[in-house]
Amino acid sequence: MDQLIQNTPFIIFKIPGCTNCVKLTTLFDEVGLVSKYTTIDISRLDNIDDYDALTFLKDFTQATSFPMVFVNGTYVGGYKEVKQQIEFGSFNDILKKELNISYSIDV
Repeated sequence: MDQLIQNTPFIIFKIPGCTNCVKLTTLFDEVGLVSKYTTIDISRLDNIDDYDALTFLKDFTQATSFPMVFVNGTYVGGYKEVKQQIEFGSFNDILKKELNISYSIDV
């Protein structure tokens, strides 16, 4: 899991049936980030058990809900945190600094 996080520049971990996961990917698509991020459904990982993936992510982030968003190996938050960062412009700053990409939106 750590290698996946470190080797994927902009990643969203989600679980089946997660309403906030759908909301976040929809928000990212609306702001023009389509194809800029990778979405990983932890129930579909081939080489790791779902429980082990959940445990690793919860230990790594100290978060207890999904989605979990990472940029260049750093956990930046879940739906509520990232939505707030988008509203205040700080998420755009993170993406510009870390990945040299940006978006525009009126939230």
